[in-house]
Amino acid sequence: MTTKPPLLSRLKLRLAGLPRSPRELDLGLRLWAAYRRLGWFAGGSAGPRSGTGEPVPWWTYPAILWLDGHLRAAGGDAGRCLEFGSGASTSWLARRFGKVVSVEHDAAWFDRVDRRRPPNVDLRLVSGGDPERYLAALDEGDPWDLVVIDGLHRSACLPRALGRLAPGGLVLLDNSDRTGYADAIRAARRPDVWRIDFYGLSPAVAHLSCTSVFAHRELDSGAEPPASFGHDLTTYRPL
Repeated sequence: MTTKPPLLSRLKLRLAGLPRSPRELDLGLRLWAAYRRLGWFAGGSAGPRSGTGEPVPWWTYPAILWLDGHLRAAGGDAGRCLEFGSGASTSWLARRFGKVVSVEHDAAWFDRVDRRRPPNVDLRLVSGGDPERYLAALDEGDPWDLVVIDGLHRSACLPRALGRLAPGGLVLLDNSDRTGYADAIRAARRPDVWRIDFYGLSPAVAHLSCTSVFAHRELDSGAEPPASFGHDLTTYRPL
């Protein structure tokens, strides 16, 4: 459990962000406009939203954008996804996979997500006290096309998930910059495992984080060339 910094420390951090010249003010406003288009300021009771109102995962924006392009190139909604840790990501994944199994340990959060659960989502409330029971869904049925690790027991989940992937499947580990996961990530550094680290901001989070993607082949998605992000706000819909 993290401890909230003292009020003075929080105040100093915010004062450090004040613009110190007209140029800094202009650049800062342009940066805020770009993040407004992404939906960085938007949100709701079920989690973060894009600038157009779609639920988005609480991963870093580079990881979200890359995976979206990768899945579009792969043809979309034909595969199976297993997610540990439900939320806005559950709805986002349900739009891109034919079947999503989402494992959640928090009963109150489970009820909130369940009220908005898409029909192709199998949302499960599983206690986190027993790691084997919590991770048991990994061994169910056919191999998975995507395993999202954003809940409990992440270090134990990573090696097991890598062993349960379909051909071309991926594992996504959120908050991979946390020191507690370093040993598991080092152990996954093998000739048959590829990894990409996506550093950046996450929705409504004001510090850099990292989301990592693992695969058993070179991560060449075949996606279309990256699109220009642009500067206009024409698709932004305030929530």
